[in-house]
Amino acid sequence: MNNKSSVDIAQVFAEITPIEEAIEEAGRTAAIQHKRAGLPLVVWKHGRVAYIPAEAINDDGTIRDDDPDDENDPIDS
Repeated sequence: MNNKSSVDIAQVFAEITPIEEAIEEAGRTAAIQHKRAGLPLVVWKHGRVAYIPAEAINDDGTIRDDDPDDENDPIDS
């Protein structure tokens, strides 16, 4: 059985953008699910575990950042 894809995987990896977009979309989807369930997101921030409360998650899955001067925020949406 030959299941060759018409997608050139070398091209996909050369153009990191589609991969990054897919990862960002997965993150937004996870954030929305956490918000709906009322659960915090658990993230790695500044070298340690941090919790983002469900109330800080926007309806579109982006995160409200209460510290605009925080350039190292891993959830910079």
